[in-house]
Amino acid sequence: MTSSLRGKVKVKITAEAVKTSVHSGIGSGIVPDMFRVLTDRIKTIEDPKTGMLIQELQTIIPGKDYMDAEKIVSLKGEDLVKE
Repeated sequence: MTSSLRGKVKVKITAEAVKTSVHSGIGSGIVPDMFRVLTDRIKTIEDPKTGMLIQELQTIIPGKDYMDAEKIVSLKGEDLVKE
C-alpha cells in the first residue's frame, strides 16, 4: 500500500577504453576493466556497505507523506518498518 512511489532514475553509461579490439593477453593490465570502472562510479553515489545514497541525492519527505507513512505503520504494526 503506497500513496506515492519511490524515486526512479534511468541512467545510460558509455565507457570507452580502446578504439580497436585488443586480445586479452596483450591488453591485460593496460586496458581498464569496464566492470571495475562501473562499480567504482557507483560507489561515488552509494555507500556499498550501507546502501545509503550520498547526501546530494537525498531529499526531505513532504510532511503529508511522512504523516501518511506513520498512520500506515500505526495500523499495520512496527514489523512493517525494519531497520
